[in-house]
Order: sequence, then structure tokens, then C-alpha cells
Amino acid sequence: MNTLQTRIPRPKQMAGILACCAGFAAPPILADTKTSKDGAKDYALTVYGGRLTDGDWHESFGPGTNFIDSDLVVAALAKTLSRSADGGRSYEVEAQIAKHSGIQDNLEYNLLGAVRWHDLFWSEKLNTTAAIGLGASYASSVPRAEATIINSGSEKLLAYWHLELTLGPPRGDWQASLRMHHRSTAYGLFGGNGGSNAVTLGVRYEFD
Repeated sequence: MNTLQTRIPRPKQMAGILACCAGFAAPPILADTKTSKDGAKDYALTVYGGRLTDGDWHESFGPGTNFIDSDLVVAALAKTLSRSADGGRSYEVEAQIAKHSGIQDNLEYNLLGAVRWHDLFWSEKLNTTAAIGLGASYASSVPRAEATIINSGSEKLLAYWHLELTLGPPRGDWQASLRMHHRSTAYGLFGGNGGSNAVTLGVRYEFD
């Protein structure tokens, strides 16, 4: 088993990921913040939980997925910054707090920007959205599962992204959420080793 070492986050790492997050979250010039569909809400609270896997993110779906004894529960609060003129896309900023249990028991804090697509195919009968988010993730201690089972070492500060699909009634504020919760080194920007994937299920509630 590797000895876990606590490292002080390098300023260039934090500056780089926050700049990337800001650029990703910034709505395009053509977006109209006054344009929204009837009933569209600007805030959303998503509560979800899941279990970590020991493979890459694309190996975390299907019958061959290998889960490990490490779980997490997450509360995520999102604010819509603007929407596209046709209402088909929204641009969000989201803050998360996660509690891990099992092999690793650290807290995790994530800040990210996200793009969400609305009106997907059958949305008139089943309210469906898809989102991708990118930002930074900070763990209260070096995560044990990341450092000893999934990788040969990890870091407290890593990059974060998620993929999400939500499904709900067409005129309701509640939606079911399926998320891939991902931490990684961002191709070496945050060190040589580290990161994890979790497949999660939860509930998203939109409100003003």
C-alpha cells in the first residue's frame, strides 16, 4: 500500500482550472437572459448517491462494471446564468458537497460550470435534459480508494466533470437524475495519478 502524502495545491493548477471553469460556464454573446419558456426555473437542487468503480469512465456502464466498496452522497445547488434565444440550452454554475463512506470517508467540494440541453426528442411527453459540467474538485483528505485501489496515488485537488441525463413529467419541477461523477488529473495538470468515477442516481428539483 502506498503512503498517502498531503500536497499543497499549486497556484497554477487552481488558476488554470478556475479559468477553464469560468470560460466553460460563460454564456455565449448571443444568449438572451430574458428568453425562457413558461415555467422555467433558475435554481435547481440535485441530491444523488452512488458507488465508485475501479475502471475508466467509459468502463463504468454495463454488465461488466466492477464496483468497489466505496460510496458517496452528493448535494448540488445550481443557478442558471442564461439561456439561448430559443430556450434549447441553459448555462449553469453549480456548487457541490459530497460525503464519501466505505474505503474512503473524506468530504469532497466541487465547483463547476455546465451546459444543459432541453427539448430532447420526446420532451413534450417526458421532460428530458442532458448536461455536461466541468470544474474543480477538492477533497478534505487524499481519497483512500483513489490512491490505493483505483490508482497508485492521488491528490486532494483534481479536475471534475459530470455527464447527466434527467427525466421527469412534462410540467413538473421534479426529475430523476442519472449522473457520471468524475475526478481526474486532467491529463497530468494535477499530477501523475489520481481520480475516480461513480455511477449515481438521484432527484433534481427546480425552483425560483
